[in-house]
Amino acid sequence: MKKFEYSKTEYERICEECMLNDEERAILKLRCQSKSAVQILNALNEMGMPISNTTLSRKILKIYNKINEMIRDGL
Repeated sequence: MKKFEYSKTEYERICEECMLNDEERAILKLRCQSKSAVQILNALNEMGMPISNTTLSRKILKIYNKINEMIRDGL
């Protein structure tokens, strides 16, 4: 699973620049806190956003790609 390490300021900028939706923001925030896939799935379930493990993996890759695109574009 991809690991994200960003400060609060960087996290907020990424969310804004990459136009992350609420679910993606929650996933990114939890990954920044080094939560495991199971912990993320449980947290999302508690927030009323249940997803499967496969969907979580796809969403993490999508977030990673959005961040890389933002970095490539120099934002």
